[in-house]
Amino acid sequence: MTHVLIIAATDFEVQGLRNYLSTYYQHMGNHVFKKDKYQITLAYTGIGLVATSYHLSKIIAAGQPDVVVQLGIAGVYQRNMALGTVVQVKHDQIADMGAIAKDGTFLNISAMGLSEPSAALFTTTPPLYFQKTVATLPKALGLSVNCITGKPEQSSLHPTEGIDYDCIIESMEGAAMHYVCAQENIPCLQLRSLSNYVEPRDKSQWQLKLAIDNLNSFALTLLENIP
Repeated sequence: MTHVLIIAATDFEVQGLRNYLSTYYQHMGNHVFKKDKYQITLAYTGIGLVATSYHLSKIIAAGQPDVVVQLGIAGVYQRNMALGTVVQVKHDQIADMGAIAKDGTFLNISAMGLSEPSAALFTTTPPLYFQKTVATLPKALGLSVNCITGKPEQSSLHPTEGIDYDCIIESMEGAAMHYVCAQENIPCLQLRSLSNYVEPRDKSQWQLKLAIDNLNSFALTLLENIP
């Protein structure tokens, strides 16, 4: 039986998915659902890198899944990306892990001359049975932050390693999921729906409902296309 672990920072981001699983899958209790040859575990890891690292590691230690799928919302730096768009985060990194130089510029761990695996640029490696479904999604670079910046120019502080992306997004959990999965050698997939533009904080301009609805709709498509 293939075990798919789906995680989100909060329950409200995946209410639609939870309702779907409760209706069309056999609920085994403790947010575990089964259907045919698949087991879906839905878990909430909390907000931020620290909470995600802890809770995801604890879940994996209790029973390693075959794949981890992270769902969530995100801010986007590019104004040409429509809010509500679902993107696949191809790479992610902890964006604000480093130091401020004398001239005020940001130095990442590598620029400081240090080697730290959690500061790497992580690559998403979803299993083959998900790749066709996500192939048409825009590809994003994820910047995982401890403090939401509200500054569009912030993205220029972080290297993109010469990789071409459709957009750059900001979240508070992505790199933690990638790091844990890389350490445990588990394929993973991060999907984010764009809820707001990165700008001075003004939640009245956010499109939360649209982003969450589209995220859950795509999550259902992902599950329905598992062979």
